[in-house]
Amino acid sequence: APLQSVQRFPALTFSSGPTNSIRGAGCLTGLRDAVVVDVGGTTTDIGVLSGGLPRMSHRIAEVGGVRTNFQMPDVVPLAVGGGSIVNLEEGTVGPRSVGHRLMTESRIAGGGTLTLTDLAVALGRMNLGKSAGLAELDLNRVRQIDAQVSAAVTRAAEPMLPGTGSMPIVLVGGGAALLGPEAMAGHEVRRPAHAGVANALGSSQAEVSGSAECPVQRDGSYGQALERMTELAVARASAAGGDPEAYRVVKIEELAEPYSDTGGYRLRVKVVAPIAPESSSPQ
Repeated sequence: APLQSVQRFPALTFSSGPTNSIRGAGCLTGLRDAVVVDVGGTTTDIGVLSGGLPRMSHRIAEVGGVRTNFQMPDVVPLAVGGGSIVNLEEGTVGPRSVGHRLMTESRIAGGGTLTLTDLAVALGRMNLGKSAGLAELDLNRVRQIDAQVSAAVTRAAEPMLPGTGSMPIVLVGGGAALLGPEAMAGHEVRRPAHAGVANALGSSQAEVSGSAECPVQRDGSYGQALERMTELAVARASAAGGDPEAYRVVKIEELAEPYSDTGGYRLRVKVVAPIAPESSSPQ
């Protein structure tokens, strides 16, 4: 069952946060292809929704300095979030953050630390906490810092767009309101209702995957190999708790067979399926 799989292999949950937010953005908008900007409390994660699933990275993923063989979503992180500490005099934002102490250390909570959330409240984008601690702020300087943050997020998001630049950009996360209309100006930007719960929504829509691969010769056996690998991938997804009656094929790859002079290759098939009803019951 999925719960037992996670308990046995907790490393498989690496990058589940950005993955859930990307999928949640698709659920909230109905889009299958988009750039997703997820603004949280400490960071902003920018990824791509492709065909209804997060686009995966082809780079080697390192976790705590250790090289892994896990596939991770292609995500660009920025040290920009609701708790990012702002220095108006020096014109800097982050990378230090008050983190989960936002509602005790920020100005709107009566604390003495100026954060991006404080700036959003001062600009009227958020109605949160008490604004009395913001009365002495120089609004012209606040607007300059705000434009600086919008420009930084825009610079990070634009390379994720296709060459045509026609893909919409979706803003989600509890800190989505931190970004004003200047962010991603000139692009189609979606700010869906309930953007703050995109991560939870994406988590609730999680599916189970299964994959299989085999060597194939260029002798007309491709069709049989594809059918056999699809069946095996579905069986593996089902064994992990997926519904074998509701699967879909999301990837078919033909990979060169190393050190082979026969012209053969490896066929790799990946399927995903929603969690079967009986697998969602408490274990």
